[in-house]
Amino acid sequence: TSISTLQPEFAWSGPNNASAYRFSLSDSAGRTLKRFTTHSSGWQVSGPSLLKYGNAYRWQVETSLDSGETLSAAGSFRVLGKPGATAIAAARPGPR
Repeated sequence: TSISTLQPEFAWSGPNNASAYRFSLSDSAGRTLKRFTTHSSGWQVSGPSLLKYGNAYRWQVETSLDSGETLSAAGSFRVLGKPGATAIAAARPGPR
């Protein structure tokens, strides 16, 4: 999956009995860029960006149930190079 923004939003859903979620974001070399525990069902990269144009990343979110079972989901994405991301932004309708 390729994206054009340096501030993507991550969203997830889980079972009703999930009390907290552990989220992690790492670069292609496996270095952890962000790791935290939250009670919410999403997070958006903001402020000074963790992400760089043209780089690949991996994310994971997991939760533990009262039964002790751990549920997780993971994925990867690449931020387009700056020329491609700029071209997509320019083609979007609406105010810039």
